Amino acid sequence: MKKIWILLLIPFVFGFTFFSTGLDYVVLDEVISQVDGVTHQRIQANLYNDNQTKSIQEISILKKDETIETTVWSYFGPDGTLINKDILTIAQDFETKHPEYEVLAGINGDYFTTNQTINSNIIFGSKVVNPQNHSKYLSIEMDLNGTFINSHKQLTFSNTFYAYIYDKNTNALFDVVELLPINTRTVNDGQTSIFYNYSSINNTATNHYSLDILEKSIIGQHQMFYATNPTLLNTKIETSIQKLSIITKNDNVINLLDNGAAIKIQKRPTQIEETHTVVGVDSKIIDNGTIKLFSEIGGQSESNNTARHPRTGIGFDQNNNPILFTVDGRNPGISDGVNLREFAKIMAENGILNGFNLDGGGSTQVFIKKDGVHQMVNKPSDTSPYRRVSNAILFIKPKDNSKVIENITSEHIELTLPSTNYEVYLNGTKINHTTPKVEINLNPYKNQVISVINPLNHTPIYQKLIYLSEIKGPTMPVFSISHEIKGTKIELLIEFLDPDFLISKMNATNTTTNELRVALVQYMGLRKATFDTINTGKNDFIIDYELKNGYKGQLTYSYTHNDDIEEPVVPDIPSNPDNNDSTNLSPAFYILTISTTTILLAGIITLMVIIRRKK
Repeated sequence: MKKIWILLLIPFVFGFTFFSTGLDYVVLDEVISQVDGVTHQRIQANLYNDNQTKSIQEISILKKDETIETTVWSYFGPDGTLINKDILTIAQDFETKHPEYEVLAGINGDYFTTNQTINSNIIFGSKVVNPQNHSKYLSIEMDLNGTFINSHKQLTFSNTFYAYIYDKNTNALFDVVELLPINTRTVNDGQTSIFYNYSSINNTATNHYSLDILEKSIIGQHQMFYATNPTLLNTKIETSIQKLSIITKNDNVINLLDNGAAIKIQKRPTQIEETHTVVGVDSKIIDNGTIKLFSEIGGQSESNNTARHPRTGIGFDQNNNPILFTVDGRNPGISDGVNLREFAKIMAENGILNGFNLDGGGSTQVFIKKDGVHQMVNKPSDTSPYRRVSNAILFIKPKDNSKVIENITSEHIELTLPSTNYEVYLNGTKINHTTPKVEINLNPYKNQVISVINPLNHTPIYQKLIYLSEIKGPTMPVFSISHEIKGTKIELLIEFLDPDFLISKMNATNTTTNELRVALVQYMGLRKATFDTINTGKNDFIIDYELKNGYKGQLTYSYTHNDDIEEPVVPDIPSNPDNNDSTNLSPAFYILTISTTTILLAGIITLMVIIRRKK
């Protein structure tokens, strides 16, 4: 009987070892639809987890072309404060307040609390709704194209408040001025002061502008206001939580307010360029094409990472383009939901090199615009009503998607316009031009705001804000290049010092093997390009990079690979031998495991048979 017990154990051991081959993804059905530059893929798939347990999933994927922009938006109520809403309401609200855009699709964004996000939230117009991240999480920065710019553990801000002043007719940014401390009554020539929640019972009448607050956020010492409808008064300054007042002796500010300008007031986010947005994320689940282990993901908790839930995420492909994902869940037999490694597998199979998990569960929502109506296209686990969230990531289509090419030097900025029909404004003053090329000298004594507007539909197509502190001229980045051999791959490491955050794109080419790779951001100061081929002998690399001011540069790097000198190529295996996750083990490792187990058990069985016969 003992001999039979051992023989029955063999298939169990072999089966457990053989079938633990890691994640897998099999598409069963796919429906693709397109609307004005946005592609929606509706996928039904079988997913196999690290233990090869099968589940069924309903997946939505949103992609966009170069005519579509990307932004983040939150809903603000009648009193100007943020109110949680479902993403259909958030999308409709954006269109109402920004008629120069159409919202075509979107997903839910960051974790939320009561009428606020958990993490940093900088929405369209670079309005800082929440300045800080929860200690567990991080946030990501995107430009209007949706290009991934950087990840931030925490944001930094100026010590003083600024007033950003917008043209009433076009919503173009026309001026930026530094403010005196809030509620300062003594204002000298060229200065501006704002008043909020202020009572001046004992003070005399003063010339000031009173404005209606449409949007505001007050968190600790952070304050952001967006106000419109300036009215000139000569009374005591009396404000409330829905009104603010401005005293100014700045002639340009007076002129703009007299013409009905809107105004944004906040401290300057020093790391974030004007027009960029920031959204909080739970965790990074794909790093440069590698699916992270549960122990490496971080975020909310490991139990949340390993459990199956509905999920929402954003990823960036090899060209740094954004792709939006949702996976439904809590619907057995239809869609089971995914853990974060399964979610990362779905992203990786759809071309993502860097992927981030957003808020999931009942928050998971995705919509597209069909026949002029925003419609939910997934099956959220929270319905009647849909769960209310604090922000959404939107694909938006501008009325005019023409582009302006900029070239910035230490002395001037040169713009190449789509045509001579476009109007150029410097701090609200129109610049006359007769050619598509417009050169503007940089002024070391004031902030400069440049706007390009299509006069036919009153739409701004370009905004550039150059702060006084930046007029000194950009400090060019400095580079240092090295490499590492990782198994069968070579990693090119480009370290850099970039104090003015000029680097926007970087690619690396192994000219020996003709492999082209995007050099992806690892953290501030390091980009990495991973090549699949190691060529024996000399390897030559060219690194092409582009700066935000339009400058394009090139670096070179060479090294000689000698099989007798280089470290032996070994399979990639987890650095922690006690980790039970088997996904990163190579096929050779499984074959070795099976062979060793077979030999060992065969020896035991043979020995026991011999002993039994001798008895």
